[in-house]
Amino acid sequence: MKRLSWLLCLLLSVGLSFSPGLAQTQKVLGKPVDTTVTALTFEKLTPRDAYRMAEEIAALPDLQTVTIYHPHMSVRQLIKLRGLAPQVHFVFNIRWNTREINTDDAYLDLGMRHGIACSDLMELLELMPNVNEVSMYGMHIPIRDLDLLMAAYPEVVFHKLVSVSDTFYRDDITALSTRHSTSSKRDNSEHFAQSLVYLPNLLALDLGHNSVTELDFLTLYPTLKVLILADNRITDLSRLAELGDLEYLELFMNHIADLAPLSGLAKLKDLNLAHNEIADLTPLYSLTQLERLWISVNPVTAEQIDALRAALPDTEIVTGENWSTGAGWREHPRYDTVRTLFDTEQYIPFTE
Repeated sequence: MKRLSWLLCLLLSVGLSFSPGLAQTQKVLGKPVDTTVTALTFEKLTPRDAYRMAEEIAALPDLQTVTIYHPHMSVRQLIKLRGLAPQVHFVFNIRWNTREINTDDAYLDLGMRHGIACSDLMELLELMPNVNEVSMYGMHIPIRDLDLLMAAYPEVVFHKLVSVSDTFYRDDITALSTRHSTSSKRDNSEHFAQSLVYLPNLLALDLGHNSVTELDFLTLYPTLKVLILADNRITDLSRLAELGDLEYLELFMNHIADLAPLSGLAKLKDLNLAHNEIADLTPLYSLTQLERLWISVNPVTAEQIDALRAALPDTEIVTGENWSTGAGWREHPRYDTVRTLFDTEQYIPFTE
């Protein structure tokens, strides 16, 4: 009888030990954890505890996600932790530069932050595998750092401030004016080629009173509507031939002689060519939509002016005014629109 009882107990104990319905546990940071668990949550872990945890969760084959709230760890230490347990997806809720950040987010708003090193930001992005959009409108990032960020994370859209002529602009503006005058510090073509590449949406651009010579950067804006390049050092207008949507163009006070690139700009309504070196007006004959044309102080004859008036009978043509914007150039509704769009940094279509 005793032998039968002992055998029964043995069978029951074996049955209990191998019963698939009973959970087994593994200690993680001293606490028992079900070995079938798929997610764990921790709070305020130190580097020592976090690295220990990474070793111990290796015994949890079904574990998929570990969430850690407010770890007492640097971003670099969190990156190391993730590398110690690559089989698990880590989610960190951290305070970074006074911002509360969930590293699983797809959108990151950095708010008003100055003095953040590009390397620190790149480390943070290493922790955010899902991020696809970063707002940096409150930060002044040097162009060289923008290049690094965009090269390292080509799949991420960075909303940023861009420095042009010592002024920062949001990269979503559609109208930009350097607001230079004759006494302003002048920037050259290379400067604009380097900075304007980060402003892809421009439809109106005012670079008046600078030292622009080359216009290759205008290939960035094939749909440009308003362009002011007055008082620069321009001789070659070849790039303007590609801007078929131009409606308003100021080129006064340059060194322009050849107008051939303008002959196909059929949508032009306002054109100021005063104070240049133009001796041939025939390329302008095809601009039948022109409403205003200022060509004072150019080496053209009265006969050439008469021929131009005959070709463009509906165009107001000013030839005898010594002041580039005299005779009412800036006393027109479209010029009022130009001023407003540059003030608001948003393009406004002309009204008929």
